[in-house]
Parts: sequence; C-alpha cells; structure tokens
Amino acid sequence: MAELRANATVNGTVTFVVTEEEARALDALVGYGDEAFLRVFYKHLGQSYMKPHEAGLRSLFKRVRADMPSILDRFNAARVAFRSPRPHEVREAVARIAQTEIQRRQRGG
Repeated sequence: MAELRANATVNGTVTFVVTEEEARALDALVGYGDEAFLRVFYKHLGQSYMKPHEAGLRSLFKRVRADMPSILDRFNAARVAFRSPRPHEVREAVARIAQTEIQRRQRGG
C-alpha cells in the first residue's frame, strides 16, 4: 500500500546592510582568502565554534570577492562624478558606473 509523508523545508536569507567603510573592511578581510583566514582563526581561537560553519564562511568569502569590487568601483565612480566641476567628467564617471553594473550582471551577480 502507498504511503504519503509530508516534509517541510525552511530556507532563510538575510539582507546585510553595511556602510561603505564596513564594505571596504569586509573586502579587505576576504582579500586574505578563506584558507589563510581559517588557518589563523583556528590557530588562535580553535575550531569548535567555526568548524561547523566553515562551508558558509567559504561561501560568504566567495560572494564578497565576486561582488564587492564592482560595488566599491561604483562608489568610487560616483564620488568622482559628484566632485567634478566639469560635465564631461561626470558623464565619463556615470558611464563607468553603468559599465561595472553591466559586467556584474553578465557574471550572473
């Protein structure tokens, strides 16, 4: 006889909002790479807490390394645009912002 069972799966996401300064700090942190970060973390703080979350940390580092450079480039280009007294420089800066966004979307980010 057939048997039916109900199972539920819960998936959660978190929107993480940071300042530009915090974004730059996070970019610098992941710049060390996940292997180097984990090696130093485990050496000085042990593995008991981080080990169960290692895959998530690696995924986070990978995402930040993939997306953060284009975000910071847009901050930089926008700053140039707002500081420039010459309209042609503003147009060039805006074009750079648009180009980085196009490249990010093409990478699937």
